[in-house]
Amino acid sequence: MLNFVASAPVLALTWSLEPLVVLPVVALAAGYAVALRRNALRPPQLRHAVPRRSMVFFAIGWLLLALAVLSPLHALGSSYLLTAHMVQHMLLTVVAPPLLLLGVPGWMIAPLFAGGWPRRIGRWLTYSVVAFGLYNANIWLWHVPALLDAESPPAVGLALRLVDTALVVGGLALLALWLPSRLLSGRATSTAAAAAGVASSRASATADAAAGSGHGATGAASRTLSALVSVAALGVVMALAIGGPLNAATWGPALQPHEPLHMLMDALFFLTAVLYWMPILSPIPALLPRLSLGAGLLYMFVSTQPMMALGALLTFAPQPLYTRYAAAPLLLGFTRLGDQQLAGLIMWLPMDVPLLIAVSILLFRWVGQHDLAERIAAGEFDESEPDGTPPAAADGAAGAPGDGDAPEVAADTGQQLPAEQLQQA
Repeated sequence: MLNFVASAPVLALTWSLEPLVVLPVVALAAGYAVALRRNALRPPQLRHAVPRRSMVFFAIGWLLLALAVLSPLHALGSSYLLTAHMVQHMLLTVVAPPLLLLGVPGWMIAPLFAGGWPRRIGRWLTYSVVAFGLYNANIWLWHVPALLDAESPPAVGLALRLVDTALVVGGLALLALWLPSRLLSGRATSTAAAAAGVASSRASATADAAAGSGHGATGAASRTLSALVSVAALGVVMALAIGGPLNAATWGPALQPHEPLHMLMDALFFLTAVLYWMPILSPIPALLPRLSLGAGLLYMFVSTQPMMALGALLTFAPQPLYTRYAAAPLLLGFTRLGDQQLAGLIMWLPMDVPLLIAVSILLFRWVGQHDLAERIAAGEFDESEPDGTPPAAADGAAGAPGDGDAPEVAADTGQQLPAEQLQQA
């Protein structure tokens, strides 16, 4: 299967830093951090509890997402090895999305679905049949040889380069306009405060007036200096954009820009995977409902089958199915068929491991709930509590989930399994 003969060196230092990909990844982390900061600044009685494990889950999920789309794994999977593509695919679909959903408190995204039509669209997209169909159809579609081997039209690549340039230049231009005024206004405020302190120590109306006029003069000078610095910085940015390193057309292959179709594929892998996991791990079950334990168990078990089928197809194909990697040097001693076989095995086995973990958790909880229901029906707890409430139920009624989600009840009632319960399991 593998031919361990040294070939081309591994692209260990090739990071993909295209702005159109970096910005959404950074924005995801920044939005989470801002929401946590605003929550921390609220009065204690209005503050939402955020378990430490939720932040850990989100941090790990975000790091794995960034690894999938920015690290050398992207360049390897896009142009060299189908195996690397499959590892990237695994991170984007069955590893990062559930971790991110486990890390996002319900209160953080509930406002996004507070309106009528956002809630209706969200419920339709996260309905189990729709989410399952979109996720699996997307996976199978992108692994059709004609689509995986397709190249984007040159005009699309040029358009993305122009978008990248606009993002870089626009961001730096805004920074050039905002940062000098911010820094110099802080300096002017410090100077004015010192002048006011001197004036008050003299306790003289004349001195106060002088300090006030000095304050005004300092403020005018600061604004003038800020404007001059901003104009100069903006000129530097524009010069670099026209004939320097900020011109994306001159970047060349060193930065490994994303191929447009591959970029679209990665985005759809991740977005449909988030929809796929929502019926099990929805942070806001009151707005976007979860499946009951029994239905969730069936949902996750059936979900393993399409992945296994596609993985088996790749593993047992007698010849390479894709020409995308035909001209690339053989890395790590792979043959083309051996690369495809290992990629198929990754899809067949490791990619189903997170699903089987979810199946196991759901199965144990489903069996435990039905066992408890049978024991209650048999009267086993009639004498254990004064009101006939079993100890487990009493404990569950006493403690609410940390992020305010609805508590879990028996699976056959169709109610929900909180994401926090899966975290604890």
